[in-house]
Order: sequence, then structure tokens, then C-alpha cells
Amino acid sequence: MSLVEVIVSMGLTIALSATILSLVAAGQAIARTQPESSDLQQRARIALQVLGRELRDAGAGPDRGVMPGPLIRHFPPVVPSADGGITIWKTTSRDAQGTPALATGLGVTTVALQDSASCLAGQAACAFTAGTSALAFTTDGCRTAFRIATVAANALTLDAPLAGCELPLGAAVAEGEVRTYRVDPVARQLVRRDEATGSSAPMLDGVASMTAAYFADAAGTDPVSGVTDGDLMRVRRVRLTLRLIASNPLLHVPDLVVAVDVAPRNFEDR
Repeated sequence: MSLVEVIVSMGLTIALSATILSLVAAGQAIARTQPESSDLQQRARIALQVLGRELRDAGAGPDRGVMPGPLIRHFPPVVPSADGGITIWKTTSRDAQGTPALATGLGVTTVALQDSASCLAGQAACAFTAGTSALAFTTDGCRTAFRIATVAANALTLDAPLAGCELPLGAAVAEGEVRTYRVDPVARQLVRRDEATGSSAPMLDGVASMTAAYFADAAGTDPVSGVTDGDLMRVRRVRLTLRLIASNPLLHVPDLVVAVDVAPRNFEDR
């Protein structure tokens, strides 16, 4: 074998080896990034499901009593929170609903309820459950949330003094949820806060940001730019945009941007 043939053979061997090594490296990179990409997609699905469900049910109000119907008749059920998130109000029970029997001032821990058709006389609180959250609102749009510590025959005992607004005769009280969803930019987590108790819990890791857009039409073409109650009571569609990031930045998996775009069903009827 001549020197030229040896050099050519070595060149071909080196080229083939380089090709094989590049394919192996690419395969290893895919093997490392594919699980990360799948995890990113799974977290996006969870965010879409949870936030989509919350927005669809936003504004569910009492079925009876002095102020029946969607909450949007009285105050905006979806509002920006002071910490850059979004707060959602809704009732959760068709039975646990009532109205105060006495004017209830700030700082009290007991709310007496009037008799209603859903409970026996003297058992106005029959449908309420200890350990659940409730919301209350008035005809002028004042609203508050609290936790029910115990339930008596015709009264609710709160686990903390009533705050936010007084409850006059004619106010509405119902079991419900008031939750704020926000992004913790340091921990990069989507966090859920229960406004009745003030407690927060991480809901999803790897969320870098969330922005909200509000629209006055169900088609999402008429933006609502203001944040007063009057502005937000015009809202008919809400769009949340989230940016999710890979848990391992060394893998260089591209960020995933997803949007939850919902026309809440309880916003149609005023």
C-alpha cells in the first residue's frame, strides 16, 4: 500500500468517525432534551386546564335571595391583583346561600342569617359547612371573603374578624372561593392564594411570567384598559399569557408561551 493510499484511508476513517461521533452526540442531546420538552408541555397543559376552568366558572353567583344572578351584576368577578396577578370570585354551592338577619359590622366574628326557603325555620345556616370559604357582597358593590370556623343553627362563626366591608340587611352571603393567581418571579412559580385565609401555595414550577388582557366583547377585539370597577364590569373575555421555562437551563430548551383565552359563561347575563 502506497503512502497516498494510507493517507486517503486515514482521512476516510477520520471523517467516518467524526460523522458517527456527531450522530452519537446529537442522539445524546435529544435524549436529554426530550424529557425536558415533554415536561414543559405537561406543565403547560396543567396551567391551561386549571386557569381555563377557573375563568370559565368566574362570576358564578347566588341562585336565590335578595341578589340572585351572576356576580358581575354587582361587582367585577375577575380583577387584577396588586401583586401583578389576577383575582377570581365565584360561589361554589347552590344551597349554602343566605342574607344577614342583623346588620354586621367590621371586626365581628359571627354572622346571623335570616330564615330561607332552603332550610327549616330557625336553621338558616343548615347548608353551610365549617371549614369552607365564603364570600359576601352588598348592593353597592362592596365585597369580602372569609373562612367559616363553625356553623350554628342560624349563624356562621368566622375564623377571623370580619374585614373589607360591613354587611347590612340585604347583603348576600354564600359559600364560595376567592383566589388569586400570580407568578413569583424569584422562585419562578405560579402561586395560588386563598383570599379568605391569606394562605398561598405553589401551583406550578417553571413559570417565568404571566400577563392578563381584558376585553369588553366575547370575540376579544375591544380591549378594556381601565382597572376601576366600572371598567372591569365591562369585561366579557379574559386572556392570560404565560411563559414557561425549562427546569434545566443548560439544556437550552426554548421557552414555551401559551395563552388561556376564555369568555366566562357567567359574564353573558347582567
